[in-house]
Amino acid sequence: MYRVITYPDALDQIAALPAAALVGYAGVFDVLEVAPWNGPPQNTSNPEGALRRWVFGPGTARHVVYLILEQQRAVHVVLVQWLSP
Repeated sequence: MYRVITYPDALDQIAALPAAALVGYAGVFDVLEVAPWNGPPQNTSNPEGALRRWVFGPGTARHVVYLILEQQRAVHVVLVQWLSP
């Protein structure tokens, strides 16, 4: 299991999510605890990179960007983005 650490800016971004998006984010959080490497790399030219992203909710309007520190078994959530339609 991985420890998920959410940065202060990301906490503010989560607090600003609409209620419907919070359910989707909770699902992402569950995945990050057990299988963070399942997310695609943030930089496609670095497919083995530890900076990853996860898209959640309908379409591709919601993203979580996170950094995996494997030796510490930690995932650092650095950005949670929601683009309103």
